[in-house]
Amino acid sequence: MSEFEMVEKIREKANVSYAEAKQALEATDWNLLEAMVLLEQEGKVAHKAEDLSESAHFIHKENEAEERLNEEEVEEEAKKETEEEAKTEARTGQKTERDKTERDKEEKKKECSKRINRIFEDIKNLIKRANERTLEIQSGEHTRLNIPITVLVLILILLAPALPLVIIAVIISYLCGVRFRFKLVDEESKTRAEEEVRKVQAEEANGNLS
Repeated sequence: MSEFEMVEKIREKANVSYAEAKQALEATDWNLLEAMVLLEQEGKVAHKAEDLSESAHFIHKENEAEERLNEEEVEEEAKKETEEEAKTEARTGQKTERDKTERDKEEKKKECSKRINRIFEDIKNLIKRANERTLEIQSGEHTRLNIPITVLVLILILLAPALPLVIIAVIISYLCGVRFRFKLVDEESKTRAEEEVRKVQAEEANGNLS
């Protein structure tokens, strides 16, 4: 209830002027019942005692009704605030869950990327090690052919349909004195260097003899 309505209510029940009603309300901190009592004590109330009692009772009831209304409004406001907080918490929970899902997806992507990189790195190292080794084919004391392992693997893949024939050919070659062995590239270079040294030494020995 507004201050103007409270003043009008006092004027209606106590039959006083607007200024007197407002003054009484201001003196009683805008309490309708206390304002009526104050006006009665000052002798300004024009009603009879029973009318005054009825007015006071009516004002008291109105005060109680207003208080109940205020309490209901407070409860309703508190209920709305609680519902709003619950909605906010729900939205926050959903956002947190979405953020967690996004983080999980990012972590899975990173883990998958790491695995793919490791696979490529392993393949790269495997090819590197394969290139460091060769298949040496010898006939007697002479090396007929050096095939890098990588090339050998590609040849075997291409000749996969005829693999039984390749195996038979290898067996026949072995029986005919052809030897196969795997060598490191560094070992092959070392062998060539030793052969070159032996050739130079042999040439020098022949020169000394002549």
